[in-house]
Amino acid sequence: MPHNSTVLPRPIQEHLARQLRATYVETLEKPAYLGDPALPTAFDDHLRRLAAGERQRIRERASRQGLAAVAAALGIDALH
Repeated sequence: MPHNSTVLPRPIQEHLARQLRATYVETLEKPAYLGDPALPTAFDDHLRRLAAGERQRIRERASRQGLAAVAAALGIDALH
């Protein structure tokens, strides 16, 4: 199957994530002891990838905004 690079809009991603978390919490077993992992280890790789992608988006946005702020301060149209 070909890889589809279409990304859902951020509000839809957040809505679906809230629904997934709510459903997961309802079915989640209560921790057996303090320090008992809240999520099964099967989710670790997925969570790491999600976190890495989010950090990358934040870095890219900060870079764009920083360059735009410097360009505005210098009175030029854009920095490349």
